[in-house]
Amino acid sequence: MVVVTCVGATSRTCSIRLVLGSICWQLASFHGLDTDLIPDDYPGLVAYFDGLLQVVSYLCDLPVIYLAIYCHDVVTHRSSLRAGVQLYSGPQR
Repeated sequence: MVVVTCVGATSRTCSIRLVLGSICWQLASFHGLDTDLIPDDYPGLVAYFDGLLQVVSYLCDLPVIYLAIYCHDVVTHRSSLRAGVQLYSGPQR
């Protein structure tokens, strides 16, 4: 499973809380986990994400989370990809 999230491409992806919530929702939804259990607050999301990565790591071999970092030009009002980073690629086996 690969989760791709574009950070900074829209106003919703400029908030780390919303980005983390989206990643949690994608992972939980894909694996049939209850998405209603995903917290809304940032500290709760961080704790949930940590536990979710452990659960998902056992459900599939290599869950990968890839963040694409966008920059928004306030003059031209265009976003462009500036960097990409692989955030997580599963446990070392």
